Amino acid sequence: MMETNPGGKCGQASRRWMGGWRVAALAVAAVAGSASGVEEDALLETAGRMHPALVHFPIALIITALLFEMVRIAIRHHRPSPAAIGCLLIAVGSAVVAAASGWVHADFEGLAGDSPVELHRWVAIASGSFALLALIFGIAARGGRDDDDDPRHVARRMYVLFLVLAAGAVGFAGHQGGELVYGEGYIFEPIFGKAEVDDADEVAFTPPSGAVPEVVDFDRDLLPTFTARCIKCHGPKKRNGKLRLDSLKELRASRYFDEIVVAGDPESSTLYERITLPKRDRDFMPKRGEPLSEWEIEAIRRWIEDLKPEADDDGPDDDLLGDLDDAINQALDQAGSEELVAVIDAVTKRGGYAGLESSGSNRVVVNWSVLSRPVTGEDLALLEPARQAIVELNLGGVGVTDALLEPVAAMTSLERLNISRSDISDRGLAAIGHLERLRVLNLYGSPISNASVETIAGLPALERVYLWRTFINDEGIAALREAKPGLEIVADTEEAQPEPEPVETEPVDTDDEPASDETDGG
Repeated sequence: MMETNPGGKCGQASRRWMGGWRVAALAVAAVAGSASGVEEDALLETAGRMHPALVHFPIALIITALLFEMVRIAIRHHRPSPAAIGCLLIAVGSAVVAAASGWVHADFEGLAGDSPVELHRWVAIASGSFALLALIFGIAARGGRDDDDDPRHVARRMYVLFLVLAAGAVGFAGHQGGELVYGEGYIFEPIFGKAEVDDADEVAFTPPSGAVPEVVDFDRDLLPTFTARCIKCHGPKKRNGKLRLDSLKELRASRYFDEIVVAGDPESSTLYERITLPKRDRDFMPKRGEPLSEWEIEAIRRWIEDLKPEADDDGPDDDLLGDLDDAINQALDQAGSEELVAVIDAVTKRGGYAGLESSGSNRVVVNWSVLSRPVTGEDLALLEPARQAIVELNLGGVGVTDALLEPVAAMTSLERLNISRSDISDRGLAAIGHLERLRVLNLYGSPISNASVETIAGLPALERVYLWRTFINDEGIAALREAKPGLEIVADTEEAQPEPEPVETEPVDTDDEPASDETDGG
């Protein structure tokens, strides 16, 4: 969704190695730009996008040279093939041009520094180097007698060796390039089927309508947008700019997280800046499709604004944790409950988050989704003393099972529950069917089916439910919409969003009598 500065030792080494090419390219672009009136960056970006076309020349020529030599070896000719030498000569020259365009392309697309891209780069450079060595030894082996006793036979052997290495490396580099564009396993997908990658594919998604929640939750409110619009370039398959947006944990893992998201300051955050630029701006995100909706932009802005800067780099790894002492003191002063303080302390020490929903409130928010391990029954048992005060519980992506829903069912004050990417069943979900105050339920990525429609429809206060990537199909969505007409459903089906209800209007009374007693202000 955005570009970040490339990093890593390999990326740094590659940038130093290619510094001369970059300077030369800028010089050429400056001259061409001044002559044509086109900006230098635009010319460089265009040159970079020519890489897929240019790279086919050295690939084809090196492999063709090897085929020529295989024929010569089969008919026992010891001197290198003139046609093969000619192919290598052109291949080495075109490889330099293709490599330069590829380097520029990776920089402009924010791919520099990614491990797959760096591997592709260096394998391609190796293939070009092998081709150059093959060319040198091939020229050296051209003279002399055509037998094994010729002193130049060693050069002949080295020529064939480097030619084989060049062909193998260029074939592997080409295969890598294809997978970078089309995804891993693309070639054999028709035979073996598409590889399953959790949360990696874009899906049809309609942004929620209405007011943005006062407290924005990453999994509940932002992750559906990121998965639908951004994960194709910033997910498990492709990590442009070493940035992943498929989970809060992966987003925070970016070495540029503090630039992408400046806690408490949306205007200084690259994430917010890129999605609010004019659409024609070259840095505008997302690159493809329509701009994000006002709801999505405001949700991202509010989420960044509500984040607190980390007080200690050696402390817990989530901005939501804040400072433990402040949370405990706040709980003591405002809630006056030793049990509540004990819960906050215990949850935080186990790597989760627990705190008051807002200043002056004794309503508790708990987030276990920040764990780097599956949640356990022991984790949920810590919440027992405060279960009647918990209004929001986030268990997204931490392996919730049916058994773990039993303590959740006892939290009768719950208003917002996130059990996305869980391992629950339809029977397990029925355990929370009695939560009368539940307003938002996130079931994204959970293996529930149409059998859960009755449970969901039976939640009396439910206002929004996330059924995206579940096994509830169009038929189930339609049944749920019919059973609960006012429910907002976020799902990857055409039946997901409720149609607006017609507004009934009273016929205009043309008589001179007042329409009701209320009109006279009495």
